[in-house]
Amino acid sequence: MGLNANTDLIIKPSKSNNGIGIRKLSVQDEKIYLEGKAVTIHQIEEIYIQNFLVQKAIQQHEILAAPHPYSVNTLRMVTFRWKNEIRYLLAFARFGSNNDIRDNAGAGSGTDVRVGVTDSGEFLNVAVSQHGQTYTHHPTTGYCFADLGFIPNFDEFKQFVKDCHKSILHLDFISWDIAMGSDGKPIFIEANFAGTTPFYQLAAQKPIFGDLTDEVLQYVKDELLKNKPILMRKDRIKLERKKSNEREKVLQQIKNKNSHFKKRNKKLKSALKSNENELIAKENELIAKENELLNKINEIDRIEENYKKLLYSKSWRYTRPFRYLLKLIKS
Repeated sequence: MGLNANTDLIIKPSKSNNGIGIRKLSVQDEKIYLEGKAVTIHQIEEIYIQNFLVQKAIQQHEILAAPHPYSVNTLRMVTFRWKNEIRYLLAFARFGSNNDIRDNAGAGSGTDVRVGVTDSGEFLNVAVSQHGQTYTHHPTTGYCFADLGFIPNFDEFKQFVKDCHKSILHLDFISWDIAMGSDGKPIFIEANFAGTTPFYQLAAQKPIFGDLTDEVLQYVKDELLKNKPILMRKDRIKLERKKSNEREKVLQQIKNKNSHFKKRNKKLKSALKSNENELIAKENELIAKENELLNKINEIDRIEENYKKLLYSKSWRYTRPFRYLLKLIKS
């Protein structure tokens, strides 16, 4: 598609949700206009950091355009794989507000409204916002929702999303955003793999699983009794964080005990060293006393040896008469 196409386009980020970054783009006389302001390709790349999609603007059917013609209003249709069969569950129409091109631009403020669609394609008379407010008329245009009537070929829309789901094998529950072309045919916008299912029921005014509700609930109950529950990502993260905190707590307790044992071991080593030094000192003292005793024994032995030598000496024998006379004199 060249720059001289003179057509209306839609530009949106490659990675986004909730309609963030979606704007109207037009090409007129080889010039690009972003929401009415002339821009260059380089400026667009700077705004979207080179990650964006450009699509032709959808020419929607007057039925869905009537309440708010400024936005491409879509049908949120839900399908469910059950026992290897794709089931259609429910649908509701999403209408934009405040003259915005998106049908969910006012989700945070609650001005975007949803109108339930029956299984036969009839619109309900009352719309509801995500804040739970109800409307009989569109909050921006004043359009009466009772005048919407019905989608004449709604069975074709239901078969369309069921056929789309057959191509996705790894997910059993999908919410589809489907526009209605000017020819009345379904146009695929996107597939959503998560959503506020409680609000789905509020908008459609029916249980999410319809006639399958009791059967699905019983299946879930039986599975929970047989196996551990399959947690959503945020719950898995919360559980892992809890386990991590518990592990950290146990690890800290082990570290504290280890520190206590190290201090105790240090004291025991110090006491053992002190006792060891004391034992060595006492052992040295005993050795010194033993040496002293040995020296005395040696001295006694030496004296006894000298005494024996004296007794058996000639001088001792020669002086015996003198020792005898001396003994008599003393007596």
